[in-house]
Amino acid sequence: MRKWGVMLRRIFYREAPFRFLSTAETYRLFEAFRKTLDACPGIFYWVHKLENDLLVTDFKHASMLRYRGLEVVLISDKAVSYYRLPGAKAGGRGEVRPGTYHVKIRSELGNHHLLELSKSDFGMITVRDSRLAQDPVFDNCHVSLQRHMLLTSKFADEMKCTIARGIEWLYQYQHFDSAQSSNIPMLSLDDIAQPIDVLIDEMIHGTRFNDVKHAAQK
Repeated sequence: MRKWGVMLRRIFYREAPFRFLSTAETYRLFEAFRKTLDACPGIFYWVHKLENDLLVTDFKHASMLRYRGLEVVLISDKAVSYYRLPGAKAGGRGEVRPGTYHVKIRSELGNHHLLELSKSDFGMITVRDSRLAQDPVFDNCHVSLQRHMLLTSKFADEMKCTIARGIEWLYQYQHFDSAQSSNIPMLSLDDIAQPIDVLIDEMIHGTRFNDVKHAAQK
């Protein structure tokens, strides 16, 4: 029944198709994603650490671009949720005007996060302030956003895109000295796109590479 519901959503909202991941693949995807963030601190400005949760406020993969500036995604322990900002509607519709939003979200772990979000004229959402709610019941200063479950399989390509950018950054960082001395142009993501795709698939399928830094050296 769940797959039929997903198929109907694809037709009604014209969502991008995706492949369902197994439990083992999902676990390794979460592990690779978190290892990428740890290996590249400060690089992913659109991923914010909120206690034990990760808040994604901007999207890079084509399958998620329609939701850019309308929704944010929270990655908890083996679960993914999304929240529509005031004005956003289902299916990447609606309008969220540029400005500052004080919102409250509840994670899969039960944490209540109080957020000050800012949306720029270019559509990017950033976190200006965040803290745990001491008493979320009596907080009237933040708009509570409804939590929606998001299939990890549907968000997998976005997570893989982040991992790919991390591997690219590590590759360029580790090969910077040699590229400078030999006057060889540094490789871009387009130059090594296929190898990176292979590396990510191998990391998720568990065939090899259980470390992001290890993968960047290949």
